[in-house]
Amino acid sequence: MPSKRHHFVPRFHLRHFAIPDGGTHIFQYSKNGGTPVRASTKDVGCRKGFYSLNTEPGPSPVDHESVERLLAGIDGRGASAVGALSRFGVLDESGLEQLCLYIGALVVRTPSYVAMLKSLGQPIVQEMAERMLRFDRTFRERLRRSFTEDGHIHEEEVDALFDRLANGGMKVSPSHSATIAIAIAQIPKLAIGLRMMSWIYITPRDLSQRFVISDQPVFYCDPVTNKSTGIGLASANVEVTVPISSRVCAIGSMEGNCSNVFEEVSDDAVAEVNRRTIISSECYLYGSESNNKIEALMREFKNSCPYVVTSRVDDFPHPGGLAMPSTIHFPTTGFTPMVRGGLVY
Repeated sequence: MPSKRHHFVPRFHLRHFAIPDGGTHIFQYSKNGGTPVRASTKDVGCRKGFYSLNTEPGPSPVDHESVERLLAGIDGRGASAVGALSRFGVLDESGLEQLCLYIGALVVRTPSYVAMLKSLGQPIVQEMAERMLRFDRTFRERLRRSFTEDGHIHEEEVDALFDRLANGGMKVSPSHSATIAIAIAQIPKLAIGLRMMSWIYITPRDLSQRFVISDQPVFYCDPVTNKSTGIGLASANVEVTVPISSRVCAIGSMEGNCSNVFEEVSDDAVAEVNRRTIISSECYLYGSESNNKIEALMREFKNSCPYVVTSRVDDFPHPGGLAMPSTIHFPTTGFTPMVRGGLVY
């Protein structure tokens, strides 16, 4: 079966940000600049064959459906929660669980997250390969046989290749299929952590204000210390923003005094959410209108997406730790806390 477009921002979710003309079109902003483009919701927030998996070495066979089916099951339940919130309905316990499962999937399913996960995994795979080729003779001989058994590669060539790799002369990375599988496996754990948070749903007091959504829909930061590294969903001061629709945004935090309620907010709060959404975006932003301020912010925060920094220590192989530690770096900080004492500012 040929690969198809896989939506990393589900179409049903995009429709909650659609132009009010039937819900089938949306404005797409680009960090490369230019005027926002009117596009169909079926054509944005997707990439051809993104969730396709190589089931055997080589270019084929390829499984185009398994990950897509798994995500479709999560999306089906998430759509009910998102739909209820977009109508300003408060969720029951089951609805909250489905929402958190869906948000967990939104975190890991995007090209930006998968690329970041691959960058985080690359030093680990690299070090494993180098250590095993240098110190595990059985592994080296087994791998040599797999390379030379068909007679197309001479043993001298394999030895040169292994020596180059063992001494850091080649880059080894996890495959796309392996990275996708690791990302998807994180969803249940993320859902548990997200459910431990308190969730408040905000809506603009001014009916002319609108939320937007990006190609990385879930954004988190530490707005208290505004650190640029060492931030995760388990951080004590973390705030999570998830635009639900053009009129509703969910905010998760460990400020647990008030949860699962709606609150009207000022223009400044809407602007802070949209700023976070723009910063989180890798390439694209989606909204229900063409807005000059949003367009300007997209240009201002062109290189704002978090990225991975990898370094290499000199005393390899040292006892314990990694020879090539990697860290997620947040290039943009200066966030204002949205939740204080369980209430939105």
